[in-house]
Amino acid sequence: MVQQKVGRTTLVAGLVAGLTIGSGVSAQTLRVANLAEPPNKGDPTVSIGYQHGYVYEAIFDALTTVGGDGKPESRLASSWSNKDPSTWEFKLRANIKFHGGTPFNADAIVFAVKNLQTDDQKKFGASVYGSVRHVVEATKVDDLTVLIKTDRLAPILPNEISAFRIVDPKVWSDLGRDKFGASPSGTGPFRVTSYPDATRFEAVRYDGGVRQPKVSNFLMYFMPEAPTRVQAFQSNAVDISINLSADVVNLVKAAGGAINSATTPSVLGLVFNQSKGGFTLDKRVRQALNYASDKSYTQTLLGG
Repeated sequence: MVQQKVGRTTLVAGLVAGLTIGSGVSAQTLRVANLAEPPNKGDPTVSIGYQHGYVYEAIFDALTTVGGDGKPESRLASSWSNKDPSTWEFKLRANIKFHGGTPFNADAIVFAVKNLQTDDQKKFGASVYGSVRHVVEATKVDDLTVLIKTDRLAPILPNEISAFRIVDPKVWSDLGRDKFGASPSGTGPFRVTSYPDATRFEAVRYDGGVRQPKVSNFLMYFMPEAPTRVQAFQSNAVDISINLSADVVNLVKAAGGAINSATTPSVLGLVFNQSKGGFTLDKRVRQALNYASDKSYTQTLLGG
């Protein structure tokens, strides 16, 4: 197998000048075309997929987020410190409320961690549970202080816990998992007003959280086919299209848009099928092919 480390690039087509381009686009409404709907709608405990993260980021917050430099940054937690090898103390932001009106405090974190430990969560929320499965307990010190214990050393817990978004404990308890997904309540900058089916959801600005929204209304459409997302942008049906390929850059620019790209570490592999024998069964042949491969192609792959 020939391997080459490259960056996986997510391309986002967006407006050149804020939300002003195109006829009839309201500066108070942001319309986004996304690749896929999360497995259980607005339930943030079931997936860490990047395409689903766009949904969760609009509705929820975690204690932290990870910045472009890879370091944890404040969200619902204002600060944190490592008290002992298996205990982290998080100081929480004051005067934050969930969309449903429930105050955000240490009780919400205790509920979230207990909920994570249930058999239902371990089965249904495998992705999120797997990311922070070493978190075993949360203890309330006071309304704005919580201790989180792990079952092993967790030196990068403030980074890892960014995948663990906090739900409104009252709404979750009242509705249950399935109904919560259709009527989610978090502390994010947008409050969901309608989530009718697998094609879209609608939300309005929410000013009671950590992050202040810049528009009044938010619409996200789920369009699995990339050409559909491109066409929606070209026809001014949406303002942003997420997860595009390099071959549409010129189309986006011709429509008056701009490309925003983000690179994450990943590996692409060229794999030899050896199930039917052949010359690649010989390790020396595979090594020779690897040595002979001109790796400079990665500089022009996917348009740079």
